[in-house]
Amino acid sequence: MGRFNLNFLDHPTRTVADPKDYEDYFLNYSKPKWRTDPSGASFRYRDDDKVNYTCTLAHAPDYGILVWLRSNSVARRETYWDYVSLHNADELDEMVDVSSEEYYPVGCFIGPKQAWELVKAFLLNPTEEPKSDLLISTSRLPPIR
Repeated sequence: MGRFNLNFLDHPTRTVADPKDYEDYFLNYSKPKWRTDPSGASFRYRDDDKVNYTCTLAHAPDYGILVWLRSNSVARRETYWDYVSLHNADELDEMVDVSSEEYYPVGCFIGPKQAWELVKAFLLNPTEEPKSDLLISTSRLPPIR
């Protein structure tokens, strides 16, 4: 059986994925709750075959939450899938700095309730490739620095 490693805002690291622990941050969103840690969150799951599944969040108070979902194997140097949330394809070339020199496309920030849909699906079934109209393949993005 695989293992979770969950880092969310200023919470202690957890290894049990209970969506109820995070739901309020999305469904009752407030900017001050998210400002406690500019790095957002990183939810990781590693299966028995050492394949990594990652859900990374970035918060930009003026734009919303970016959700990045990825599956890869470091040992095999393979990426199986790699998606990021999409709000507006016309804003993919405009970048926002979410932390010191950490830039993401403005068009990839979605509302908290939409972000929660993606996060909850990941927490409940991290090994399933996501299928959602809220996602775009990272291969279609401009370079992120």
